Amino acid sequence: MRRTTAALALAVGVTGLAACGNDDADEARATPAPVALRPGGTVSAVTIGVVVSLTSQPGEGQEWASAAEGAQVAAYRYRQGGIAVKLVAVNDAGTEEGGERAVASLVRQKVSGIVLATSGDHVGAEVAAATDADTPVVLPYSEDTDLPDGAWQTGPSQDQSDRVVSAAVEATGAARPVVVDAGGGALAGLPDARTVKYQAGGDAAALAARLFPTRKVTDGSGQNAKQRAAADAAQERLIARAPDAVVVSGPARLQAAVVAAVQGQGTDAPVYLTPDALSPDFATTLDEAGGSTSSELQTAGTPDADTAAMTSGRDGSSASAYFSALRSLSQSSAKDLFDSQPFGDVAYAADAASHDAVVTLVTAAAKASSTAPGNVAKAMSGLQVDRADGIAGPALNLRSQQAVPSGSVVLLKSTAQDPGLRPAGEKTRLFWFASDQR
Repeated sequence: MRRTTAALALAVGVTGLAACGNDDADEARATPAPVALRPGGTVSAVTIGVVVSLTSQPGEGQEWASAAEGAQVAAYRYRQGGIAVKLVAVNDAGTEEGGERAVASLVRQKVSGIVLATSGDHVGAEVAAATDADTPVVLPYSEDTDLPDGAWQTGPSQDQSDRVVSAAVEATGAARPVVVDAGGGALAGLPDARTVKYQAGGDAAALAARLFPTRKVTDGSGQNAKQRAAADAAQERLIARAPDAVVVSGPARLQAAVVAAVQGQGTDAPVYLTPDALSPDFATTLDEAGGSTSSELQTAGTPDADTAAMTSGRDGSSASAYFSALRSLSQSSAKDLFDSQPFGDVAYAADAASHDAVVTLVTAAAKASSTAPGNVAKAMSGLQVDRADGIAGPALNLRSQQAVPSGSVVLLKSTAQDPGLRPAGEKTRLFWFASDQR
C-alpha cells in the first residue's frame, strides 16, 4: 500500500509539472512507444559482448554489475521484434589483465560490438584491446573522455558532470564548500573549495565529526569562568567554520559511507555527489551504513528512466516501453547475464544506460546490414540514435566519442519514492529526477 501511494504521489508531482511546462501539443500527445524493437535492414541475428566487473577494488566497476542487466531488456525487445540478439557476458574482475582476457574472448567469439559495462582505470586496457581488434566499444558508465576511434562514451563525461555539480554549488552562494575526495578527485569548477581525503577503510564518522563539530556540554570541572568562556568561544568558532556545502567524489560505496557519516552529524548543508552515486550500490550501502535515503541528495547525470516514465511526451513513452519489457522479462523464466539467478531478482537494478548501449550497437549493425565488427564500427561513426530507435534515455550523437550532448546532462535530485514500475524487491533504491522536473 505504501509503495502504491508513493508511486501516485510521484506521478502527480512529476507528470503534472512536466505537462504544464510543455508547449508542444504533439509532444504531450506522443504515441506510445512500441515494446518490440525492429531496426530494419537485413540483419536478423546479432551477438553483443557485455563486460562487467563482478568483483573489483573500489572504483573499478563492481558497482555497475547489476545495472548492466538492462542490456537483457534490450535483447528481449529485439527478440519480440524478430531479431535474435545474443548477449555474451564476461567478468573482467575489475583488472587490466582480466579485461584484456575478457575482450580477447569476445573477439574470438566474433561479437559485433562490446558494451563495457564497467568503469575505472582498468577500462583503458579493454578499450585498447577492442579497438586494436577493430571491434566497436560502447561505454555507458565510464567517465573517461580520452577515447580512441572505435569507442564511444554513452554516459556523461567527468567534465560534463563536474560542470553541472560545480554550477549548482556556486548557485547556492556557498562560502565554505568542501570536497571530500574519496577517490574521484577534486572538481575543476570549484578551485577554491577545501579538499579533504577519504579512502576505503577510513573512519568516516571521525572525518564527519571534524568537518561538522557539534556543541559539547561539559560540567566545567577544573576550569574557572574565564577558561570555560574561552573553551566555549573556541568551540563556537569551529562550528562557525563548518562547511556550508559538501561535495563527495568517488566510488559509490565510499560516497555512501561519507554521506551516512555526514548525515549523522545533523548538518543541514546541501550534499552533492559525483555520478557514481547513480549506481544501485550507493543506495544499498547508504542504508546499510545507517544513512537516510529520504534526505535530498544531488548529483549530475541524465534522469532515471523510472522518473522519466512518469512524465508526458515522447521521453515518458520511450521509458514506459522499457519498463513494459522489463516487467515482462521479469515474469518469464529468464536468468541474469551469467545465468546464475532469475532476472526478476536483478530487475530492481537493471538500468536504461546498458539497455541503450545495446540498442546503439544493434542499430549500427542494422545500418551496416552486417554483423562484422569492422562494418558495425564504420556505421557507428556519425550515427545518431534516438527514441525512434528504441532508446530509453537521451538521444545519442556518435559524431564524437562523447555521444551524450552536454544539454542532456543536468542536475539530479534524489527521492526514495518508488514509482512502482519495477517488480517489488528487498533492495533499497534511490530514484533521480531532473531538478526542474517537479
